[in-house]
Amino acid sequence: MKKLIILSVFIFIGVASQGQLNFGISGGLNLSSIPDRDEITINDHTIETLDDNYTGFHIGFMSQISLPFIFVQPELLYTSIGNKMRRTSELTEEEVYYERKIRRIDLPVLAGTYIGPVRVGLGPVGSILVGESSVLDDDIDVDEFEEDINRMTFGYQLGAGINISNLVLDVKYEGGLTKLRDRVIVGGEKQQFDSRPRQFIISLGVLL
Repeated sequence: MKKLIILSVFIFIGVASQGQLNFGISGGLNLSSIPDRDEITINDHTIETLDDNYTGFHIGFMSQISLPFIFVQPELLYTSIGNKMRRTSELTEEEVYYERKIRRIDLPVLAGTYIGPVRVGLGPVGSILVGESSVLDDDIDVDEFEEDINRMTFGYQLGAGINISNLVLDVKYEGGLTKLRDRVIVGGEKQQFDSRPRQFIISLGVLL
């Protein structure tokens, strides 16, 4: 996947030298979720990652290279996504819900063609984790609770969009190729905890 990102950069440079290059700013909403429920047991608590949608946002810079039959659209975005978790006590059967927030830098590169005025494309996305937070860690009294979180992940995007004057509207789907977290460590014991987020992305950009 790293080679694919590098290849995309070279394609961007090559296409930019031949086509019309525009820069702009972009922002919008991210509807993210975890496809499958994962759960672990800590003492008398069960923690589940839920597949409910979480509404986040993104904002950043975009560029668009236009040729007669193809386009390339790289972006550099600050993205805030998350997922919902549930803790259930085996003793009291009490259920408590949490939200985990994830902040990252995304570099998607979408390439494709035109169907009439509509752009249709796909491409890779690389993400660098810059921060994450959850009240879950402090709520449960257990020694040596930590998560094995990947600081860099890779995925793919596919989507469609349209340009109206200098406005750029995009709707995209993103899937994960690498895990956000591989496992959690509880009291020195490693437990698998596969998290591959997916999301629907709605963006509105302005070409400057």
